[in-house]
Amino acid sequence: MSFRNLTIVAATDYNNQTREGGKGIVAGSKIPHSNIHFDLGSGDVSYNIDDMWTNSRAGKVTLEKGIHNLRIKKHELRNLLVAWNGSRSIFDVLAEEYVLDGTNPANWRRPGMGDGDNIQIQLADGLALNSQYTRRAVLHLLSMSAGIFWRERTISLLSGNVRYKEKVNNGQPADKTVAVNWASVTAQVRGVVRDKLRRHQDPPKNDDHLDVPPSNPAVGPSYDAAIAEILEQEAGFRWLFEKGLIKKAHGQYDPASAATWVRDPALQTTKRQLVSTDDVIQPLNHIRFIMYMEWRGVREIQKVLND
Repeated sequence: MSFRNLTIVAATDYNNQTREGGKGIVAGSKIPHSNIHFDLGSGDVSYNIDDMWTNSRAGKVTLEKGIHNLRIKKHELRNLLVAWNGSRSIFDVLAEEYVLDGTNPANWRRPGMGDGDNIQIQLADGLALNSQYTRRAVLHLLSMSAGIFWRERTISLLSGNVRYKEKVNNGQPADKTVAVNWASVTAQVRGVVRDKLRRHQDPPKNDDHLDVPPSNPAVGPSYDAAIAEILEQEAGFRWLFEKGLIKKAHGQYDPASAATWVRDPALQTTKRQLVSTDDVIQPLNHIRFIMYMEWRGVREIQKVLND
């Protein structure tokens, strides 16, 4: 089987700390919303997580039948969740256990490869690839693994220090930064997901009883509430919060506008201003979406297994 990498982003110079505003992507990352291309031996097949899963329930039955064909056992899934330490995606674990044959390199998604390059990956013996259901499940698990991987890669590239300006007594502003350990936040958020899955809890739902992404205002505050303690215990994030550069309103976190000077709560002569709200918004949005993908994705598998 061959796997073709996602589209790489090359236009944005991260070394100069410029961001491609509003898109959450930087040079060296890849666009997780793109089609992912596979060849299972019968020609090119594309899979788009957004179209096939995030924003659609049309293929739900096909995917459920495919999950059955992967021969996942409920007790095995329970054990995998117990062992999951959050250092990588649970979909990496599932792909290795039920789709890949164990000989593939850990970097099969290949950060260094260019656009359109194919990677040969070996699938596990016994997969009934003549079944449309099995093929759907294979593409889904590998696409989830790859999509989450590139979101994490993007978080790491966005995880330069949060930039702000500071001035005292209305003097000349000085450029400063504060570090936020987004990788640690991601791992701890996965601990929240693991615990909820072990308790068989569903992700937040909207008024139509659909588990929609956290960008939807009907569920966004619930995701923020689930990770609030983690964020407010992270030293850099807590400092931004305490200094008023990040505020919490209606359960959601909002950075202060980059055009606004915020007075220090304790030192009234000191004011600060974020250089770009994207320094906070984009990593946090990717983390929340990873939380959604892993929570909803594994909960669906549990339900297929009647667990």
